[in-house]
Amino acid sequence: MNTLGLYLETTLVIPPDVDVRGFVHSLAAARTKLVWQLDQRRADLGRVLADIHRLQVHISTLARQAQQYATELITTTAHRLDPHAHRQVLTFLTHLRLQQAKMQQELQQQADHREILQQECIALQLRIEAMDNHHQDELNQFVDTVRRREANERDQEWLARRHPTPSTSMSLIKGGRI
Repeated sequence: MNTLGLYLETTLVIPPDVDVRGFVHSLAAARTKLVWQLDQRRADLGRVLADIHRLQVHISTLARQAQQYATELITTTAHRLDPHAHRQVLTFLTHLRLQQAKMQQELQQQADHREILQQECIALQLRIEAMDNHHQDELNQFVDTVRRREANERDQEWLARRHPTPSTSMSLIKGGRI
């Protein structure tokens, strides 16, 4: 199970006494399409999560660099005063802070995109689960129909053996059963 709690495996309860080879789920193609869509959204989500991780690493690197240059600026200013070097370091620090702010904004956009993709994955999973429930319901109806038909056939055979009519008696005699 992944971090979203999504799963795709479905467990159908198939009774062993009924042959279900003739059963066809009416929504199988639609379910397959939804599974493909879910797989695509999950792949997109994986890419977004990788981008978020990359941005977080880059932002922390920029923050460390900015802290390092700020510390250097304080140290060098205390020892000697070079206005040109001081201005260059301040300009570079400003550039680092702007980059950091830009990355934070991009990180927020990716986090919003992640949230949307997670909601889409959950919605698709719920639709797939509903189709799986429908599949089980259809299978149960098929099994019930097969069992009723087999029970009716057994009843007809029993009635034919129990109360033979002239036509069934002749067919039984010709068939060699009597």
